[in-house]
Amino acid sequence: MSDYPFYLRCSVCQEKYDYAWDINRCRKCSGPLWIEIEDEKLKKESNIIKSRNRSMWDYLPFFPFESQNEIISLGEGGTPLLPVSNFPFSSSLKNVLIKDETRNPTGSFKDRQTAPYCNLARKHGFGSIVTMSSGNVAVSLACHAAANGLRSYELLPDWTPPEKISMMEAYGGVPLRTKTTSSEMLYLMSEKICEKFHFYNGITAAIYSPMNIIGSKTIAYELYDVLKDHCNIFIASGGGGGVTALYHGAEEMMRMGLIHRFPRIFSVQPSGCSPIYVAWRNNLSYEEIISKRFQNCNSVATPLADDIPLDGYSAVTALKKTGGMALAVSDQEILDAQRLLSRGTGIFPEPAGAASIAGMISARDNGYIDPSERSIIVVTGSGMKNIESIKSWSQQEIGVENEELTKIKKLLVEAGLN
Repeated sequence: MSDYPFYLRCSVCQEKYDYAWDINRCRKCSGPLWIEIEDEKLKKESNIIKSRNRSMWDYLPFFPFESQNEIISLGEGGTPLLPVSNFPFSSSLKNVLIKDETRNPTGSFKDRQTAPYCNLARKHGFGSIVTMSSGNVAVSLACHAAANGLRSYELLPDWTPPEKISMMEAYGGVPLRTKTTSSEMLYLMSEKICEKFHFYNGITAAIYSPMNIIGSKTIAYELYDVLKDHCNIFIASGGGGGVTALYHGAEEMMRMGLIHRFPRIFSVQPSGCSPIYVAWRNNLSYEEIISKRFQNCNSVATPLADDIPLDGYSAVTALKKTGGMALAVSDQEILDAQRLLSRGTGIFPEPAGAASIAGMISARDNGYIDPSERSIIVVTGSGMKNIESIKSWSQQEIGVENEELTKIKKLLVEAGLN
């Protein structure tokens, strides 16, 4: 191993390699690789974790980049952690905090993943970058590609919301809507495009780039103050990268001596596409997870509909090591949670972003958590990118006649406005 403080470690067989930006898979078992940091480096830079950050790039010593001068940032990261005071279940869950990732440049935590990708692609001379996504990654990649002077191409499943396609086009991306809903088919097509045209592969999964979790693990860094004490973290999962990143960030803080206990991490998926839940419950191997496609994926939370969770093995490992769980919730539970969060806090999540709230409610109702414990909900994405999703509930409790409304309507009629 070299003296460079970063190295690569296989998440399956634990084989180690010298760091190189273009190595994606373990040569021994073909497993995905993680970027690891030597203990000496972690402890030397640990004070950075304790300071308040404005963006994730304030943690630059924990990234394999040389200096701030080579980074193009739109201010991703540094999102607020908000107390919940006006939530319908605040009386039964007394210590809930919201990590509001909708505040990122494109309204999603995916900005933490695609910003390093696009910086790395520019640094190594790529002109174009391609990804596959049902929307959030694609929008984010188009945005950060534009900032880095790259052309981006986005392979999309058939169900991608039109709002997200419009955003990609606004950033100069090239959205390519396909006739498939299978993540696996789009993974393979992205690989072919990269091989044929020498594009950078922007799929946010460690099996395509160890850079996948280097940015999103900063969510855990930003939770340092609350992770010093025991807590639960609920995060929605598609491919499993978010769960993996939270674990990775917490594990590094344990090695720094900043925290002394893992938070319990809960992965939440829609029951209509829940391969991580299946893998966790059945203790599936890495080979089984990446080879067994979840059949007939269907959910209102389209960003979570990954039939093959490429970071699923790492996510399941993280759940086991932290004493957490995988949960599956119905579409109705997700939409109910979306309404509760929007009307109870003023934070408007897309269905995928609301799944974490649905998971926490399910965990409470099933006795998986102590209601007195601190729980953190990671709201991963904004509802502004999927307005259609609110139609089933947006008129509930609106327009109900009451004395105030009757008087207002009378005023409108008298003024000739109604």
